[in-house]
Amino acid sequence: MFSRNLNLIAALGLAFLAGTGMAQTKQVDPAELKAAFVLNFAQFCEWPDAKLPTNATPVRLGVVGSADMVAILQRVAAAKKVNGRDVEVISIDDPAAITLVHVLYLAEHPARTNEYVTTSFEHAVLTVSDCPQFMPEGGIIRLFMEDRKMRFEIHPRSADRARLRLSSKLLRLAKIYDERR
Repeated sequence: MFSRNLNLIAALGLAFLAGTGMAQTKQVDPAELKAAFVLNFAQFCEWPDAKLPTNATPVRLGVVGSADMVAILQRVAAAKKVNGRDVEVISIDDPAAITLVHVLYLAEHPARTNEYVTTSFEHAVLTVSDCPQFMPEGGIIRLFMEDRKMRFEIHPRSADRARLRLSSKLLRLAKIYDERR
């Protein structure tokens, strides 16, 4: 059952990519797949009302550490909506700037990761990365490869600290981070 659900979310990611014209071949670029996952995570997250004050407020995705990922996310997000809202993608190079975003993707493990994560808690920002050290530092979602498939784990306590509600559907598909490891 768990494997079937993971395959479902991977298929959703690929279907999303197909809609952007990126999944024309069987081989999908891992960065494009990560971008699709990041955008889909936003579909399964609820922010406090103050973070999205009007229906016209766009969902903003910020990226730390990769101009390439900014470009890929912009391409994947073009003409897409997150829960009926437009999507904007921006580059972030200072933790103070994450107050502008709803989702923050850390493409590398910057020296200031802890500062980004701490600031995200204060400003209801969903943090995502593929860095192995991300979860112990308080990150919310970590992407990783397992058996040649894209997987993800979620740190529910970090989501709670950021005042975010993650869908039970998303939580069922995720590996839940165990702080005792």
